Amino acid sequence: MLRTIYFTVFVVLAGVYYYAFGPAATPSEAAMGLPWWQPRGWAKTSPGLSAFLELARTPDQLLWIPIAIFCTPIAALMSVGYALFRSTVSRSLLLALALTTSVLVAWGFIADGAVWRFFGWRFPVTATCLSVMVSLWVYAPSLLGKLLAPSRRFAALILLLCFVSIFLLSTEITGTNVELPLNLSPWPVLTVFGLLFFGFALSAIHLAGGIGIMLWSMTRNHSGIAFGVLSSLFLGIGFAYLFFEEPAAGLTLAAGVLCAVITGITIGRSFNHQRATELALHRIAAGILLAAMIAVSNSAALAYQSKARNQTAEDVIAALGAFQADDGGYPGELEELVPHYLAQIPHARMGLLLNGDEFIYSNFGDSFALEFASVQWVQCSYSPPYIDDDADEDWEEEAVDDLNADADEFNNELEPPTLSGSWNCATAPPDLW
Repeated sequence: MLRTIYFTVFVVLAGVYYYAFGPAATPSEAAMGLPWWQPRGWAKTSPGLSAFLELARTPDQLLWIPIAIFCTPIAALMSVGYALFRSTVSRSLLLALALTTSVLVAWGFIADGAVWRFFGWRFPVTATCLSVMVSLWVYAPSLLGKLLAPSRRFAALILLLCFVSIFLLSTEITGTNVELPLNLSPWPVLTVFGLLFFGFALSAIHLAGGIGIMLWSMTRNHSGIAFGVLSSLFLGIGFAYLFFEEPAAGLTLAAGVLCAVITGITIGRSFNHQRATELALHRIAAGILLAAMIAVSNSAALAYQSKARNQTAEDVIAALGAFQADDGGYPGELEELVPHYLAQIPHARMGLLLNGDEFIYSNFGDSFALEFASVQWVQCSYSPPYIDDDADEDWEEEAVDDLNADADEFNNELEPPTLSGSWNCATAPPDLW
């Protein structure tokens, strides 16, 4: 009964925060009557709450104050929940609920509801999914241990389902086209932050912490404690540089310190070296599996983008060029390329399940733009070369001679200068950190 009351109170608090910090209804929406699920924006309309909103808008960097005030009940409920629930599954659900509620508070103040309104119904869904993902990554070692206890075949099946989920999430959902059936947000919150950031970061923490605990359990003396903790510290920093390119020094150091703290706490609570070794193996296995699942899935996603950019789109670009050469101008729509130049208009396939995104084509008269929504947060766009027919031919020849001379200075490492089209996206998505 006590646990039921606890969960009821927590869910009610999350519901209140949802209605309070969501975007307020516009006058036209209010006139038509709001459905039960739409936020009411009480943080803007209520005199008491609007004062906190004004505090968040001040230029004195006081945004953290209202966020901290309204997240305090969440932290208090979390501490009570950890005393009431001992199971890993229950605690992971508690963490997911707490993170979701905290996101509602934070973004209600940070963007004053603008991002929430931009996402629409996808915002609470995305926030919940991201929170569940992070909580699963946090408790991955303990959950792995629970899975291995009854049956390794069952554990293998669950891990396979996890890999399939991560793979589909990485390849089927883009960050730029909300019209795709499986796209939960116009920004790639789940892929970039849920997988590539939090997923890799927690993989590094689990690996470093697990190795540190293993080293301590192997030494079995007091000097091994310092050895294990310091090993976790340096391994955490090293893994951060392994998973991320040029990570921020502060975040890298924080990751290393967190690994050392986790190792120290685990050592302090371990009275049995055999149990410590088991916990260490679970951490190491969870870190390796999570990092491998994300890396393989992300590599597949990048391969889809490379194929769409360098093969599928090139076929369309070549057809547009042939049309322009024959007709003297570019077509008004891509469908005009069928059937003479293309048998059919291809799609920029990004995954296994969906046929892919349709190319977005814009005719600018003497030029065009060809776009497609790619993985993560990339919107790839191609523009053909611009050639000024009225330019002075002598000036063009001089410019080409100058460029060729520059190329000779580099021992002919550069190709002869040519006018070519350009993509706004690289072969792979840009590095985010």
